[in-house]
Amino acid sequence: ADRYATAASVSAYAFPAGAPAAFLATGVNFPDALGGIAAAATQHAPVLLVRGALIPATIGVELSRLDPDHAWLLGGEAVVGIGVAKTVQRMFGTCWSGNKPAAGSAQVLTRIPDAPNQVALTFDMGGRMTPALDIVAFLVEHQVCATIFPTGAASQTADGAAVLAALRAHPELFEVGNHTVNHCHLVVGGDGPSCPATPPSDAVITQELAGAEALVSAGFGQSTAPYWRPPYGESDAHVRAVAASAGYTKTFMWDIDTIDWDAATTASQIVARVVPNAVSGSIVLMHLGGYATLDALPSVVSQLRGRGFQLTTASDMFD
Repeated sequence: ADRYATAASVSAYAFPAGAPAAFLATGVNFPDALGGIAAAATQHAPVLLVRGALIPATIGVELSRLDPDHAWLLGGEAVVGIGVAKTVQRMFGTCWSGNKPAAGSAQVLTRIPDAPNQVALTFDMGGRMTPALDIVAFLVEHQVCATIFPTGAASQTADGAAVLAALRAHPELFEVGNHTVNHCHLVVGGDGPSCPATPPSDAVITQELAGAEALVSAGFGQSTAPYWRPPYGESDAHVRAVAASAGYTKTFMWDIDTIDWDAATTASQIVARVVPNAVSGSIVLMHLGGYATLDALPSVVSQLRGRGFQLTTASDMFD
């Protein structure tokens, strides 16, 4: 019927199910698909065609039949939209960044309900930034979706801006929430030269959230709302009500704390805190500046996947 159905028919004729790979290129013009043939040949894989950010139905059926180990996208986002990556990842159960829920009613989340065999690795970003880019690179290489909570202040540093750029390059893997601008104690006040010494007013709390939203969304390209994580995990009903009135109705806590911000915490301790304690819907607290986090991640990821968990974003778990 069209070039997409033709590509699917050629693939079905020539390639058995369980193919090692599939190559996806735009069907709107020919250079990328033609140029990808040599690479596809080395993988004994077909070239399939997509339309913008959409996978035509005939191609989707053929991808499901092929069940490839890897999918390679040929061309930049301008020709093969990020929707293709999201669809393929979701189709094969890897993970995807998901679509955030509407603000809705206020919730305090230590686990995400109705998320069978899914675990959210969440990373706060603020203060120490030394291994942050390496952690993001690991997550990208190993297709680990994650929810990141940057502070506005950290986002303004050179390292923070580089991290946000790296996250922005992979919107199929990452989403962001709000961790305020200055990481102040919002209940009792204090900690940091920009923090009030007494309990901050409603206006200050609102500005901490609004300021972080402006800075983080500028670097990442998407809004942080309605997700936020209180600094130090400290909030009360009043603080949460102020946050909700500012659009931040989902207060993200955790059921597993790695304590990776402590220099005394070892990689083996992080693994021991996460792997045996994870359950469906768990939210794991980690830090992009964690001292032993990068060393622990390979074991955390491989062992959780070995237990049958999909490591994904909060939004994927809500979806």
